[in-house]
Order: sequence, then structure tokens, then C-alpha cells
Amino acid sequence: MYTNLNMFFQHNNMKNVLKSNRKSKKLTQNQLSKLANISQSYISDLEKEYFVHSPTVKQIISLSKALSIEPRELAEYFIEKEIKSKIKSK
Repeated sequence: MYTNLNMFFQHNNMKNVLKSNRKSKKLTQNQLSKLANISQSYISDLEKEYFVHSPTVKQIISLSKALSIEPRELAEYFIEKEIKSKIKSK
């Protein structure tokens, strides 16, 4: 996490961890949805730049396993995304 807001804003253009890892594995949203047992439409929502809502811990673990990445990496991305949306909405 960030120790101050300046660090957060420097990282404001964070990469979409879910989408970039899915694409690097050459998976479609539909393929990932089957591997993670999460609907394709929900994966589409999670990949959007703007904040919709965060996945549950169970969903983060499922997506992480399907993508062979650390759950913490994905969790941190969604935490940062939520913080970004809260700051923008003020």
C-alpha cells in the first residue's frame, strides 16, 4: 500500500493486473471464466478501468489460481482500484 497520497497518484495509471495476466496467458474472458468458475460478464466488469465493485477473497483466489499468479498481487490491484475510485468521487 501507499505511505502517502503522492505515491498513490504517481501510480495512478496502474496496469490492469487481471487483464494483463489474462492476455499474457492468451486466455479469453470466457476461457478464464470457466477456469475460475466466475461468469464472463463479471470478469468483464472487473477488467473495466472504472470501479464497479471488488471481487470477494474467494473470487480473487480462484482468479489467481486460474492465472497462476499470487493472490496478493491481484488483491492489491483491486484495493488500489477501489482507493482510486473513492478519491476521484470526493
